[in-house]
Amino acid sequence: MLHTIAREVLYIICSYLSGKDTINLAKCNHALQVALEDEYVWAQMTKTRFPKLYKETLLLDDVPHHWRKLYMENDQLRMSVAKQMAITHVRLPYWQRLESKESMYEATARLHSVCWFDVNGILQGVPQGSYRVQWRMRVSLSARWNEPLDFTVSVMEANGLTHAYTTPDDFYIREDILTNTWILVTLPGEIHVKDWFSNVRVSHEKKTNHWKSGIELDWVKLLPSHEAPSRGLTVEYESRYPFYWRHRSRSLRDLSLASSSASDDPIEEYSSVFNDPSLLEPSLY
Repeated sequence: MLHTIAREVLYIICSYLSGKDTINLAKCNHALQVALEDEYVWAQMTKTRFPKLYKETLLLDDVPHHWRKLYMENDQLRMSVAKQMAITHVRLPYWQRLESKESMYEATARLHSVCWFDVNGILQGVPQGSYRVQWRMRVSLSARWNEPLDFTVSVMEANGLTHAYTTPDDFYIREDILTNTWILVTLPGEIHVKDWFSNVRVSHEKKTNHWKSGIELDWVKLLPSHEAPSRGLTVEYESRYPFYWRHRSRSLRDLSLASSSASDDPIEEYSSVFNDPSLLEPSLY
């Protein structure tokens, strides 16, 4: 039936689909395949789903507008901490933006020492669905003296909900966290986006007189809940030989169950997962 639908109608349909779904739909319709080769179509899709991004891009004079590339980059529901998020006191001796070949964005944000800890940003055009929050970070030994820090995610729509997660007291002394290598931390709890395309604010913060340090952040993303490794807090390793790897048997789950065996709340479930780099999605590298 798709071949009988007018091109204009297909454009409208695509304006309300994710980039991945649009490309899959085009596999069933030659006319749509041809249409998607036109940057104008991607510009209109960007205008519908990412209106703020569309306007900002138009203001970039003398810069070619690669709308398809721009759309698909934002379709990932992921943003760079160093390049796309607001960081309070983002200057030495507090924070430092670093060029890094270890990041897909070629930049990371490293916390040296700060009291007013505040990193936040907005993911635009999030489709309907349930999501978990995932951070790519690296934690070094100086983080052992950190107090519990907050992770927050808020849906910026009418009656949108906010979900907050505060790290346990012993979070930054766990051997599974203090690896000094890149880890993927998937937070417990989820948010539900009800509107068609909504903006979602994500933050990592703690504003107190206590000094925080030892954290390097690469990116944050919204992960569809059904793709999450487990229901609770999950830590995945990208390196085969993370620091403290000899203590691998003492996983977060083991430590958590030992300290609170009476808790049946799935939010308090912990697990540690080793991911061989060859098994991770290529976009991580």
